[in-house]
Amino acid sequence: MDFLDSNFSGKGELRVFTTGMLSRNSNNILIKRIERLAQEFRQFHNEDSSLPLEERFGSSMVLAIRPWELAAFESLRCSEDLRVF
Repeated sequence: MDFLDSNFSGKGELRVFTTGMLSRNSNNILIKRIERLAQEFRQFHNEDSSLPLEERFGSSMVLAIRPWELAAFESLRCSEDLRVF
């Protein structure tokens, strides 16, 4: 994908990847915050649509969250994982 073909080190660029173990509650809180951030992005788009084209540039944002772990960790488990998301 062309969007991800970048080192995201230029002006106006940022890529964040983080991993950890969260509770269902913390995961749900983050999902709500991501939804609010997406709404804010859409709001800025709408507000900025009245500006001249030369003052705007295409911007894309990808932010995702889901239960996930490296496959290598799966083989290290002592017993069947009984957690249910």
